[in-house]
Amino acid sequence: MSAKTQIEKEIIEAVVFLRENNQTIPSETIQFMMEASIEKLKMQDFKIRLEEFKVLKAKCNVKKGYMQGLTPIEYSRINSLYSFLLSSQEGVKYLRETK
Repeated sequence: MSAKTQIEKEIIEAVVFLRENNQTIPSETIQFMMEASIEKLKMQDFKIRLEEFKVLKAKCNVKKGYMQGLTPIEYSRINSLYSFLLSSQEGVKYLRETK
């Protein structure tokens, strides 16, 4: 289980605990706290992946289509990170701005 998945699980467990043990907190508040926590976790994950992409991109000449200087593992990772960036609005925005 990844660290991110473990933290998400713990957030959900905390929400369940609050709902079971404290009926004075409105459900909307608990739901908001859970969603905000998970969103923050996703944003941290995005920032980490974006930084990794920038490092690998700097290692090669992506603008001219060259992947020289990358090991096969790095090549696979940069492709995976590129796909990840395309799956989010922030990632697409970054890729458009850096063309």
